[in-house]
Amino acid sequence: MILTPEQLQDLGMAVFREAGVPEESSASVVEALVRAELDGLPSHGFSRIPFYVDQALSGKVKARAIPLVRQPAPAAVLVDAGNGFAFPAILAGLEKAIPLARGNGVSVLGVTRSHHCGVVGLYAERIAEAGLISLIFSNTPAAMAPWNGSKASFGTNPLAFGCPREGKHPLVIDMSLSKVARGKIMGAKQRGEAIPEGWALDAAGRATTDPVAALGGTMIPVGDARKNSRFFENFFASAGKEPSGGRKKFPEASKNGQKQAARTGKIARCAQSASHEGEDAELFCYGK
Repeated sequence: MILTPEQLQDLGMAVFREAGVPEESSASVVEALVRAELDGLPSHGFSRIPFYVDQALSGKVKARAIPLVRQPAPAAVLVDAGNGFAFPAILAGLEKAIPLARGNGVSVLGVTRSHHCGVVGLYAERIAEAGLISLIFSNTPAAMAPWNGSKASFGTNPLAFGCPREGKHPLVIDMSLSKVARGKIMGAKQRGEAIPEGWALDAAGRATTDPVAALGGTMIPVGDARKNSRFFENFFASAGKEPSGGRKKFPEASKNGQKQAARTGKIARCAQSASHEGEDAELFCYGK
């Protein structure tokens, strides 16, 4: 049976409603899952609903949490998701960060204490549709070992870039630092299918095609050994820290925007990962 996007939205809302998730939270969650399905990313679509619902029912996700939006600096927004769903928190932050980027030339949005943030490219696309360029980083629980290692030390830490194009759909790049998203292995497990060799290692560091063993082991990094250093770069970016070597460089912006951009390290550190097993996202919005 083929469902329309509207039918998918209604179906998802009904499931979350039955689980006691308030509509003001579930609406943005289901919208993101529907868009993932429409973009051909079922690993981040409705296959996530059983996990989201179970975590809401168990209290791991605070389904009734209300995002707290603060503006600690003229070009910075910080959202405390309160250990709730990430989607409403990110949207609440974007409502404030996008106008700030237009006014200052640059803005930074940090979201902390949030649950799984889904397809980060969706936010890059939304920001691009508002006429802005964006860079998005997110941290994740450890899922990858250093090259030739067997213990997970790095997250798959997705990153995305979005750019508007006049008269055309936005340019969006969305990727994780593993060869495939971990959600694809979770999907293979749900379907009882094997995964291709080269996606993951088991707990002993051996190549595996068993999704159960892969989820108990580690993901293989994109680019193999050559891209191993990229993990450190994205780790520092998504954790709100930076490697030695000075401040981060920012595009030319207004005088006020330049001053606030220089403080990004301080603001981002406020949005470091909490002990909540989920993801904290930092979204960097740049004016055209």
